[in-house]
Amino acid sequence: MARKLQIIDTVTETVKFTFTNIPTIIRLGWVSFILCLVIFAGLGGAVHATTDWQIFAGLSEGEIDTISLEIGTAVLKVYGAIFAWSIISMLLLVPYMVVIRQVAAGTIEPPGGIGYFRFGGRELRFVAANIILALMSGILFAILLIPVGVVALTVFGNDGTSDPVGPQIALMILVYLVALIPFVWFMVRACLFTTAAAIEDTAAPFGSFSLTRGNVWRLIGAFLLFLVLIMVVEIGLQFVLTPIFMVGFTMVMPAMTDGGEVPMTTIIIIAAVAAICLLLYIALRLTLESVLPAKIYQNLMRPEEDPAVSGDTPHSDPS
Repeated sequence: MARKLQIIDTVTETVKFTFTNIPTIIRLGWVSFILCLVIFAGLGGAVHATTDWQIFAGLSEGEIDTISLEIGTAVLKVYGAIFAWSIISMLLLVPYMVVIRQVAAGTIEPPGGIGYFRFGGRELRFVAANIILALMSGILFAILLIPVGVVALTVFGNDGTSDPVGPQIALMILVYLVALIPFVWFMVRACLFTTAAAIEDTAAPFGSFSLTRGNVWRLIGAFLLFLVLIMVVEIGLQFVLTPIFMVGFTMVMPAMTDGGEVPMTTIIIIAAVAAICLLLYIALRLTLESVLPAKIYQNLMRPEEDPAVSGDTPHSDPS
């Protein structure tokens, strides 16, 4: 008989672990986070050095036709740098994501030392598990969208000139929602795939299905409760971070767009503060999102006769 997931206990264990192990979290993650900060600074510096920010002054002067290409290039650089930083950072954060899952699940004690960065076989299998899951979910989603496409062709016609009415649009929405049901079911059943890869050092695509059997609705409930928690955290952070970014924006952009020179010291300070705030947010969000599946794993793997559901892991911080 499958063990039933304790929804509230699992989410509260996630919050408790995260906010009571901040020294351990910092010690295990600071190397990865600093490397992410260095990459962020390097890409940001490259974009700043290769972009003529004065072109944005033309927006207020009605010169959009003559500078649209330059603006498009600048925007492409910014988004390209963000995309590159996201990919590189995710790889740099793999050691932290793997070890924090193990510690949160209680399968290991926190490694010693003043920092942690290990990229071995376990980490590679974790990356492979994420790639496999992404491919499987992408293929499934594409297959499930086929009926939606068929209905869309029927509604709009093969030439795309038909004018759909309300019932036809409602039918398309209904078919899309129906198609989402098996996709959500699959993602919920597979939610422990990457976590099991980190904890068990395996990459078995369907191993998660045995762990989550009989707990689909409980898992959905845990994820929804966790989503509410994340929203509360993000709203709180916005009150702190938004004024910081707005101050930096109002200090730098007028000088850049009006042809003035911004002191490099000002740019470095603003960029550093923005980067640190961003990394603190990423660290908190990443830790919560890593600890939740680890606590779900721990909850479902706990022996049925074990009365403990407190989630306190018997580890100590040797730092």
